[in-house]
Parts: sequence; C-alpha cells; structure tokens
Amino acid sequence: MQTSTALAIAASPNLELSNSLLGIEAQLQHAAHQNLDQVLAEDGGTYTDLEKHAMLVIDELKMINGMDLAAVLLRGKLLHQIEEEGLYSVHPNQYHDLNTMAKEQGISVSELSNVRTLYDVIFPYIQNTLHRDIAEVWEEIGKSNFRDLVGVMQGVITGHPAPNRQTQSSVRRILDDVEATARAAGQTLDEDSRRQVAVERLLEVGQLTNAEVRQNIRPERTPSIEANLIQLGGHTLLIADLDDDQVALVTRRLHGYMDPQRFALPPNPRQAQLEAARIPVLRTLVNLLEVS
Repeated sequence: MQTSTALAIAASPNLELSNSLLGIEAQLQHAAHQNLDQVLAEDGGTYTDLEKHAMLVIDELKMINGMDLAAVLLRGKLLHQIEEEGLYSVHPNQYHDLNTMAKEQGISVSELSNVRTLYDVIFPYIQNTLHRDIAEVWEEIGKSNFRDLVGVMQGVITGHPAPNRQTQSSVRRILDDVEATARAAGQTLDEDSRRQVAVERLLEVGQLTNAEVRQNIRPERTPSIEANLIQLGGHTLLIADLDDDQVALVTRRLHGYMDPQRFALPPNPRQAQLEAARIPVLRTLVNLLEVS
C-alpha cells in the first residue's frame, strides 16, 4: 500500500508565524470531528471506519476555504487602512501609489482589485442588504467562482459603469432579465429591489461549476484579436490593440508561456513620450519609422 509523505514547508519566513499558521491543522481536525459527530447523530447512518476517515479528511479540506476568506478579509482591512492613511507614500520606500506598493508585497493588480471590491463593496452588501452570513456564502461559492463574479456583481450593486464592454453588457443583461421576469409575474420592482434580486441570482449562479459560472455571466464570445506580426531580421514583433476582455483572455490562455511587461503611460503627452522612449520594443518601432 502506497503511503503519502507530508512536506515540511514553512508557510512564512517568520518561524513563529509559520508554526502558528501550520498549527491551525489541529483546530481544523477538531472541527471536522465535531461535524462528523453531528452528521452521525442526525442521519443515523452506519459508516465504516474508512468511510468516517474519508469524511473527516475531506471535510477538513473543505474548511480550509475559511482560511482563504480570512486572507481576503485581512488583506482588505489592511489595504483600506493603508489607502485611508496614505501609508504607502510615507513608507521609507515612498511608493508612488497603492498598486506599486501592493505589487512589491506580491499582490498582483487583478488580485488587489478583487480584494478591494470584495471587502469594500460586495461583502458589505451581502451582509447588510441581503442579511446573509459571509462565511456561509463563501463556502457555497468558493474563491475561484467569486473571482469571476466580482466585476459583474460590482456593476450590479453600484450601478457604476464597468471597466470593460463585456462586463457592462453582462450587467445590463442580468438586470434586464430580472426586470422582464418581474413584469411577467405582474410585479413592479424599484431600482434597489431589482439590483438585490440580481445579486441573489448571481450568488445562485456562483454555486455552479466554474465553467458554468463563466458561461452564465459571459455568454458573449470575446472578439478575435487583430494581431500584427512584424518581421525584423531574425525577430518577430507582435503588436495588438486589446480591450480589457482581450487582455484577460490572452493572460489566461498564455499563462506560463508569456511574461508580460506592463507599462502605464501618463496622460501628459510629453511625459508619455519620455516614458515610451524607455520601452525597448517601441524604440525599435520608432527607429524603423525614422527617415534619415
């Protein structure tokens, strides 16, 4: 019989914190035993020792989702404090903005956006307007599905324009479907009620598989990318004008095969020109266009 070997990996460079984080396993096991005792008392079923062992370990795995939620809540709280107090600018590293500071701490731009939206917009709405328990909702939906729902749910809750065309289209379609269903039932919904019903439906959708969630909230296909391949000696330059949906598609599909270098040019034309001159591929194109 093959046995598994547990890896001794530190969860943090700080030894004391690492031991504390990994020590949570004992508490998870205790909670799993409590859950099993409750199941046995309620359904009266007869299970073998091996079945009980499987139920314990898999339930323990499920409860680790709570650690993901705790990480989101704590990150959200700290990011809120850092931004509110302007701590990124007074830090000795003198970070230019919150995005730069977060990136230095290993938090990507997309993760930063998701955490802030969940903490500042979605979780308060679920708790204060829908009066639902955040931990239970998180357990039903999971981290991956919440990540896909964030943009659409934010648009539904706030009514603010979404950052990209496809998300805005999804928000409009979901709200229109809620309105059409209410009319068919002879009901009239005010704006707040319409948004509340839409969020509740999205939470139901979130309990489906990840593929089904994406199909429900993004039924439209992302437009094909018009890519320009420019041959230059032994090199090929790839140039494309992408919207936010296409950027997300490329990043997802080429994950592990692409190392994107992101440059955000300032709005000031002169400053943008200076920054652009530091980008190697743009310098190459400019040199090609220069007329002697």
